Amino acid sequence: MRPHKNPTAQGSTIMRKRTLAAFSILTVFIFLFLHASLFAESPQNRDAIRWYNKGLQSQDVADKLKAFQAAIRIDPQFGQAHFQLALVYNQQRNYNEAQKHLETAYSIKQGNDVDKIRFNAAFTLARLYKSQKQYGEAVSYYQFANELVPTDQLKSTLNFELATCYFRLEKFDESLARAQEGMKLSSDNKIYFQNFLAALENARDIANNYKRAKEIMKGDSLLEARVLLANINKKSPDYKDVPALMAQIDSLLARKEKVTLLTSLYNEGLRYEKENKFELAIATFEQILAQDNTFKDASDRLAALEKRIFEKNKDSELQNAYTEGIVAMESKEWTHAIIAFERVIKTDAGFKDAAKKLQVAKNNLKSQNQSLIIERFYADGKQAIFARNWGAALVALEKVKNINPNFKDVQILLAEVEERISSSLTSDNNTTIDLKTASMLDSLYTEAQGYIHLEDWFKSVSLLEKIQIIKPGYRDVIDLLATARTNLALSNNDLQNSIAMRNKGNSTLYYGGILFSLVFFPLLGFVLFVPHARAKAFTLIGKHHLAANIYEKLLQENPGKLKLYSPLANAYLINGRRDQKALELFSTILKLNLNIPNRKQLEKIVQQKYLARGSRSSEAIQAFKDASKSSHSHSQ
Repeated sequence: MRPHKNPTAQGSTIMRKRTLAAFSILTVFIFLFLHASLFAESPQNRDAIRWYNKGLQSQDVADKLKAFQAAIRIDPQFGQAHFQLALVYNQQRNYNEAQKHLETAYSIKQGNDVDKIRFNAAFTLARLYKSQKQYGEAVSYYQFANELVPTDQLKSTLNFELATCYFRLEKFDESLARAQEGMKLSSDNKIYFQNFLAALENARDIANNYKRAKEIMKGDSLLEARVLLANINKKSPDYKDVPALMAQIDSLLARKEKVTLLTSLYNEGLRYEKENKFELAIATFEQILAQDNTFKDASDRLAALEKRIFEKNKDSELQNAYTEGIVAMESKEWTHAIIAFERVIKTDAGFKDAAKKLQVAKNNLKSQNQSLIIERFYADGKQAIFARNWGAALVALEKVKNINPNFKDVQILLAEVEERISSSLTSDNNTTIDLKTASMLDSLYTEAQGYIHLEDWFKSVSLLEKIQIIKPGYRDVIDLLATARTNLALSNNDLQNSIAMRNKGNSTLYYGGILFSLVFFPLLGFVLFVPHARAKAFTLIGKHHLAANIYEKLLQENPGKLKLYSPLANAYLINGRRDQKALELFSTILKLNLNIPNRKQLEKIVQQKYLARGSRSSEAIQAFKDASKSSHSHSQ
């Protein structure tokens, strides 16, 4: 019998000694019973007895099995053969077969020495169940064996075995009764029974303390339960789940302390919330959730507080943006007002009268822009008239007329310009050119300027020469034609030089020198004496600051010559100029909506300059409007 793991070490040792002594006694009695009945049974079939005796006399396990099985086949009611076969199976650890034959041996109730055979089978079967820790089944067969036990000494041992099984089942009253009865029947085993009774009393105390600890754990007396379990663990370290229960109580005590702390923080958060100290309340609930994310309704309260903070900030931002829009409207900074009110409507479309204010600001900005545009075109037209540039004046005043036909004296000025154009378009043979021809000249002039910007010198020369043929001296065609011819000559010269390098020979060098002389010397004179050509030459050799100086002087002398704005702006850009003078030139180009290269770069520079100043004046707004307007027109 293996020692019980619940009692103390001393009790376990005593139990082992007692069990070994009892087992020795039982072995002696079982041997005597078996020996006495080996040849006592006389079944009618002699062959069964012969096989049975052969199995008893054999020393080989396999032969024993074969002999006992043969005896049982011949006489299935041969109880002693079933018992011996069960012992062989038990020796082989084939417990299922051993159990089956022991139960058969116990069930046979006929033949000689039947009570002894049934006692041996019941007792051995009880010990088999006990070894498998099936104490309930063991008790049943010990009780069967007790009904057949022949002597008091053997009955004392049976009571001891029953006491140990009840002990294992923690039926301490039954165990005590059996132990006391066994001690009365035999004085030889008295010392073992006394030691068992002491261990039994200790186990009873442990079991009662365990039961008590489990009960009070359901309440709130965790410390008392912890003391009881610690005492059990001291006496029997491996008793049931005592270590796990102690760990559970420790965890519960720690959590109880933690809950006390979190409850205090929770109440503090409620107080902050009640006092409208939302930031402090949020911080408190966040601290709680960091330790226990399921504590009460801390999570819901935190979400509600964050929502309230968001709504509060949202209302404040809306009010600030609305106030900003009102102030901008009072200052007639319509663009700024539009941005502010659009920000309000994007967040809350129904906030106060923001939508109505936005529409008013847009209408005012549109009216202001239209007025500024008309004023600008009107001023350009007046300036062109002063410069006697009738074509430019006609274009500018026509724009004014298209926007507002009744603007100031635009009708009178238009009539005067048309009359001037009609009178100036008379050829040398007194042929008068009508308005249709003037419109054609203006179109050719614009197209030639476009090719100049594209540096397509051949096409620009062709168009300018056509204009010169139709109307000699038209606008600044002479200057443009000179510039275009110069650039065309330079490009031809580059072409000739490349051809000259590929074609080796004296004749090529000779004709190349002649061509160079014919082109270069007239060109040199042209560059030296014509300012516009000289500026162009400086541009070609990379002296952009010198070219800028020439263009500035020409622009001061002829403010109405729009062609000067583009090269001067390019020179400023290349030189990296961003001073006030350059900024004014860039702004003027954007306001006049001139079709020039690098337009987007000019727009960006103008916008950045005004933004850098932080200006909200109408001048800044107009600059932005001119940039966006010119960009839109250019894309069209």
